[in-house]
Amino acid sequence: MPWGAAHPTTGDAIAICNGGNDGHCVEASEVVKHRLRRPGKMPGHGDPDDPEVLDKAEKKKLKEDLKSNEEKTEDKEAAKEEKKEEGKEEKKEEAKEEKKEDAKEEKKEDAKEEKKEDAKEEKKEDAKEEKKGDAKEEKKEEAAPAKEEKKASAKEEKKAKAKKVKVPDAEE
Repeated sequence: MPWGAAHPTTGDAIAICNGGNDGHCVEASEVVKHRLRRPGKMPGHGDPDDPEVLDKAEKKKLKEDLKSNEEKTEDKEAAKEEKKEEGKEEKKEEAKEEKKEDAKEEKKEDAKEEKKEDAKEEKKEDAKEEKKGDAKEEKKEEAAPAKEEKKASAKEEKKAKAKKVKVPDAEE
């Protein structure tokens, strides 16, 4: 068989580039790496496209994917739990704030009610004082005419006495 001729069982010969053959040739380093294969031939043991190597690689990828998915789901679950805990804490804080606000509002309402009650009491006291003042004024007014009447009657009596005194003097 001549060199470069196809062998019936192994296929065509691989042309290695040597500077003299241009065109369809392959570097020797590529042939040694088992990356090139003659058409129709099985990959050798350890070739990247060997089914056993591919199966192992796929299994590794699947395992890695499963691990990463599990880690992601664990991370997601942990994140959800953290969010729930944060939500609980936030709810507690909101409840505390609401209680504080309610207490403030109740204090304000109590203060308003106290002011209203104080105002009512002051009005009642003012009304009582006015009634007392009105009663005193009425008494004064009632007493004033009586006093005036007494004064007037006292004056009249004096006048009458003076007249009586004068009159008898005049008659004598």
